[in-house]
Amino acid sequence: MHHSMLKRFRRLLSSARGVIGRTFGSILAAYGNCVYSKGMAKVKERWDFRVDPETDRVVRQAAQTAERTLTDFVVDAAVVEAERLLADRREFVLDGEHWDRFVELLDRSPQDNPGLEKLFATPSVFSAA
Repeated sequence: MHHSMLKRFRRLLSSARGVIGRTFGSILAAYGNCVYSKGMAKVKERWDFRVDPETDRVVRQAAQTAERTLTDFVVDAAVVEAERLLADRREFVLDGEHWDRFVELLDRSPQDNPGLEKLFATPSVFSAA
């Protein structure tokens, strides 16, 4: 979120009373920092790619509406999407009891599943007839 926009939200929230205002103020303050901004000054990697005119128009309009630079908007959106996509592929956290159950299920012998056997015996709709 652009700094001036964050200031406006903070002013709005400061006029609100109670826990809701303080909670949203904290959320907005945390959100106001771009996910990549801390190390950005040191990073010198450059992305260079082409987009069709309509994509360019829509993304530039969105960046302008958000009062952010095109680079800030695109990089932040890319990082957020990449982290969302990779989140369930990087971490798999279980407590001790669930971990033991998970390992037990992985170690057991395969079991017959008539439903799966029937499914795999049926030709795929994507197969040539």
